[in-house]
Amino acid sequence: MRGGDPSRFPANGKIFGIIVDSQTLQAMEFVNISLIRLRDSVLVKGTTTNKEGAFSFSDLGVGAYKIKTAFIGYSDLVKDSIFVRPRQTEVDMGMMAIYPEGVQTNTVIITGQRDAMTYNLDKKVINVDQNIAASGGSALEVIENIPSVTVDIEGNVSLRGSSNINFLIDGKPTGLEGISSTDVLTSIPASSIESIELITNPSAKYDPEGTAGIINIVMKRKDDIGVNAVLNLNGGLNDRYNAAINSNLRSQYLNVSGGYSGRYEKSNSWYRSNRINYVLTGMPYINQNSETANEQFNQNASLNFDYFPDLRNTWRLSMRYRNMNFDNWGNLYSQTLDSTESLINGTDRYSSSDRNVQSFSGDLSYKYKLAERGHEIDTELDFNYNNAYREEQIRQEAMPIPFLTFQDNISDNTNRVFVFKADYENELVQGQKIEAGTRISHKSQNSLADYLTYDPALFQWSERTAVRNKFNYKEYLYSVYGTYARRWENFGAQAGLRVEHATAEPLLIVTNESYRNQYLSIFPSFYLSYNIDLVHEFLFNYSRRIDRPNERQLLPYFDVSDSLNIQSGNPKLKPQYIDNFELGYSTMMGRSTYSTTLFYKYTDRMISSVVSLLPSGAALSTYENIAEGKNFGIELMTTQPVADWFRFNWSASWYRNIIKGEYGQTKIDVDNISWNTRGSMNFTFFTTYQLQIMGNYRAAGYSSGGGGWGGGGRHGGGRWGGGGVSAQTRSGEMYSMDMALRADYFKRQLSVILRIQDVLDSRKFNSETITPSYYQSTYRKPQSRTVFLGITYRFNYNDRDREMDEDDDMIFF
Repeated sequence: MRGGDPSRFPANGKIFGIIVDSQTLQAMEFVNISLIRLRDSVLVKGTTTNKEGAFSFSDLGVGAYKIKTAFIGYSDLVKDSIFVRPRQTEVDMGMMAIYPEGVQTNTVIITGQRDAMTYNLDKKVINVDQNIAASGGSALEVIENIPSVTVDIEGNVSLRGSSNINFLIDGKPTGLEGISSTDVLTSIPASSIESIELITNPSAKYDPEGTAGIINIVMKRKDDIGVNAVLNLNGGLNDRYNAAINSNLRSQYLNVSGGYSGRYEKSNSWYRSNRINYVLTGMPYINQNSETANEQFNQNASLNFDYFPDLRNTWRLSMRYRNMNFDNWGNLYSQTLDSTESLINGTDRYSSSDRNVQSFSGDLSYKYKLAERGHEIDTELDFNYNNAYREEQIRQEAMPIPFLTFQDNISDNTNRVFVFKADYENELVQGQKIEAGTRISHKSQNSLADYLTYDPALFQWSERTAVRNKFNYKEYLYSVYGTYARRWENFGAQAGLRVEHATAEPLLIVTNESYRNQYLSIFPSFYLSYNIDLVHEFLFNYSRRIDRPNERQLLPYFDVSDSLNIQSGNPKLKPQYIDNFELGYSTMMGRSTYSTTLFYKYTDRMISSVVSLLPSGAALSTYENIAEGKNFGIELMTTQPVADWFRFNWSASWYRNIIKGEYGQTKIDVDNISWNTRGSMNFTFFTTYQLQIMGNYRAAGYSSGGGGWGGGGRHGGGRWGGGGVSAQTRSGEMYSMDMALRADYFKRQLSVILRIQDVLDSRKFNSETITPSYYQSTYRKPQSRTVFLGITYRFNYNDRDREMDEDDDMIFF
């Protein structure tokens, strides 16, 4: 019989290939690949692509097969008539492109859109170009539209009710230690961001810092052959402007890329608080009202060199520079009233502050790919330097007896961070992979805080030595990790372990007080996945995380810039640990995608922000390890492509925080339920016009966790000290709506965007602080409603037959 029986041939056939995104040509990780026997449509094997987009099927018998791909947010790709022959046992499928849902491959113009969010095994990826309602804004405005993330009126970011987030830029530390996360996020234009990666339960491979997880900001980077550039210009009412340019020049062996962005903004804000003292009966009421004007000008520049002499070796040198300037002017009127609400005393304070932050960071990396696919070594050396200088001048007039005081507050902080890391990865055999690596980090900070007062009688300034501070902080981290992953048909598992030794050395120079804290930490992680078929997947994962007290939480000096609200750190703080559990399910029904996640977190030795009342009537805030916390809830997400011209995205989070602890005579017993929801509607008209409407709502509740970057002053953004749980404070509800319209011209070479931020002018912040000694309510309102007009122009000069913009929705052939 011609051809014979296929079973008599040895099963040594192999089919392999690479899956890439059709628009960016970037490798697609975790794409489900099914190998189907052609004659009877029986599923032979299944696998997923690795981070290089590669897949492989081994030990195949002679015969005809077809391959089918499945990935949420992308159309299925089917390749049939694949033959494994006796004399041709290996079949190289080459590079295969998968297309976002709705893309038509048989026309000149591809009008499909990338999903606003795509799901990988260990993270969610938010495509920023799909959020046109944030165009002309900052990274902060992009992040506040991410599911499960909330941003309060001061710009503090929370994830699932916890603000202890580890922020990264391009997978690396920000290089801005001790600087407010709000300051950094507002300094980055949204037009410079490619995507946001949300990693709620990182594996042992990642730095364990950040109990709520990791938010990685992936910046745009041009690497097309030839000369390419993208220019963005945006302007808004109330003097808000930003501009950015990203470009590259690439040859076969060298790519030089760089970018520059500048952001200028003016804004106003209003504040009101009312306090009732239960203990100090002689001054039962304290009221405060303030108005603040803010002005900031931020600049970012980057330069990158990539050298790839062959397919196995890649060298990269990157340099980044940031310059941030913040100017603030404010009036704060304070009154102390008696039981009849008659004035006892009052102050009228005018303040003016200037703050400058400069930072430089650089990294040198080398990657070597061994002969086998998925076998590589990656090394990297990072250096970060930043300096933050701030001077605040205060003029205060007392009442009812007039008395003038003058104060000059100066702070100067310098940070240096060195990081070396090495990572090894090896796909041992089909479906198995090991990873191992090490990380060494050395951090040092020098802080100076000086307070001067002016004596009108002597016409001279004098130093307030009682509150003067000079503080040094050093931190040394040494860690190693290893992970092992394996896949059996529909099952996948990964186990990992990270061991870390840390040494923290705070030194208060003025009083010669020093502390040394050494500790060894173990961070296990575990992932389990099960695919019922190509569209139903269950995920379970666990990881242990840590939140080390940042420098500002440790800094023991008293910030008395507001004499009624004094803040101080605690050098005896210990790190807090958290155990994270997640159970998730995702599916596709037609063109719609659905995702559900249950989560549970337990925090030990929780860093808590505690408030006490001083005999003077002022409130003193500091930090203590006094509580344990439980946080659990559910997340729901869906993407609904209702029609080619209409797409709807919706997400909601419900969570419960239980915090118990004791501070002095005060028992902390918080049991709070909160939730938030957000949605967006996208309308496309005539393929070149897109309207987007976005809304979000956050219910009232308590927040928990520390700040990922820490600190920042109260002037210019950021809650001083970076976080901790404010177990005595409950925040009110918040809601807002944004709208944007985008028009594309000249084959999408030119885009014009009109955006209205906070259409309802509803962004405001209310809170209540309840303690045994006093009750306080606060209200803050920023100048949030504004209109932006933005223009994006793309330059492409290359010899490719097919031109495409790596961050666009359309492709032209």
